[in-house]
Amino acid sequence: MTASSQARTTTVPAWLFALLASYFAVHVVVRLMLPATLGIDEAQQVFRLQWLAAGYGEQPPFYNWLQYAVFSVAGVSVATLAIVKNAMLFGAYVFFALTARMLLHDRMLVVAATLGLLTIPQVAFEMQRDLTHSVALFFASSMFIYGYVLTLKRPSLASYALTGLAIGIGMLSKYNFPLLPATAFLAALTGSCMRKRIFDRRLLVTAAIAIALPLPHALWLKDHLTAASEGTLGKLTENDAANYPLQLLAGMGSFAEAIAGFVLATALIFAVTFRKALFNSLTASSRDIALVERILLFSAVAILALIVFGHATNIKGRWLIPILFVAPLYLCMKIEAAGVVSWPGVQRLMAIIVFAMVALPIAMAGRIVTAGLTHNYERGNVPYRGLAEMLKAQGSPGLIVVTKDWTGGNLRLQFPDVPVISPLYPPGGTKIDAAENQPMLLVWNIESKDQPVIPLSLREWLTSQKITPAPQAVSVDVPYHYGADGDTYRFGYAWVDGSRSR
Repeated sequence: MTASSQARTTTVPAWLFALLASYFAVHVVVRLMLPATLGIDEAQQVFRLQWLAAGYGEQPPFYNWLQYAVFSVAGVSVATLAIVKNAMLFGAYVFFALTARMLLHDRMLVVAATLGLLTIPQVAFEMQRDLTHSVALFFASSMFIYGYVLTLKRPSLASYALTGLAIGIGMLSKYNFPLLPATAFLAALTGSCMRKRIFDRRLLVTAAIAIALPLPHALWLKDHLTAASEGTLGKLTENDAANYPLQLLAGMGSFAEAIAGFVLATALIFAVTFRKALFNSLTASSRDIALVERILLFSAVAILALIVFGHATNIKGRWLIPILFVAPLYLCMKIEAAGVVSWPGVQRLMAIIVFAMVALPIAMAGRIVTAGLTHNYERGNVPYRGLAEMLKAQGSPGLIVVTKDWTGGNLRLQFPDVPVISPLYPPGGTKIDAAENQPMLLVWNIESKDQPVIPLSLREWLTSQKITPAPQAVSVDVPYHYGADGDTYRFGYAWVDGSRSR
């Protein structure tokens, strides 16, 4: 780094943080206005966080631990779910803005780069729709980039410690996070002016924190490697072809599709708004730009190696979050390096961003509220509250047994004082404090209008509990939230009396 770049400190307008805080507060309000039906990731949090554990299956537990802490203080509710998610997203944007101020001279380009995150569908839409661990991954990645750039430009014990903290959080957020610090450190090693930061003895502080923080989960992972890896590995190779060339083609195609889905909208929006300024900047470079490009290049090589040697055929766009989220910052750096900053371009971009900040919360609500017009219902339309009201009128269960996390989380939200389990969760040995002398309730989702039959997994669980014969299965059709007249969702359930459920 040059002396001038080391001394660079662009201020971030205070109104930017106020705008972001207001934007995410609006998303919390919108979520509270919608039906209290949880998405898959939300429901998994509510269902599995009945118990504190060092691991929760195929995802690392950072988001779980944070959500568990909030549940313990403020209770289990849609509000606590929405606040945790949006607070973490706000934190990610703040770290991103602080990074941009070290890499850009122009204050408005710092704003454009930060709000440019709203042009990335995986970040702006999908994370609000129903993602949790990917939100934690985004937060950790943004925090890491800030600590990393700060260490390269103005190294201190605090910057090395912050970088280690970010790595530790990232390792506990998603198993693909290590790709970012690995390629970032390799990129610094291949830059002669940055190499000394890697060989600084303060890096031992980074390593110590990065290792200590995920250690409890690592010890759990050692004994649960199959449970933690089979979901991700299965998704990576779910389009596995019998023929290796076809397999390779599928992997390359999915990688290209994932990249396009992640950055194409951002690239098009910047092209439309900055126009000639962007095209004139394509060949511009600097030491900072070259650093980012090396990170991107090494990451691409690593993913291609996974495709070629690991037989990966299904690369998802959200798995590229720790790498490609820097896209708007990278484009702003190119524009500034070319010396062609276009104020009309910034203004046009800001107009699109303002539109997005209004349209995205409306879209979040609109897909639920207008579902009855198209008869194309989202998970948020499924009437778990209506089901719960009907079941409560029939009795008070001491234990609820479900077939999937989605059902379990939604029923726990509606029955906050009743333990909810499934045949697979919690793991064996966990104590269940079910109320004595109260009936047990089995609940499942029915995909068709056929007669109700207790699912095989529940029948096997009943047998394992020595509850025979199986109780009578009943079905009920409950109107959708915001559904058209006559549109209903079918649930199956069965009661087991208290004497048979003990």
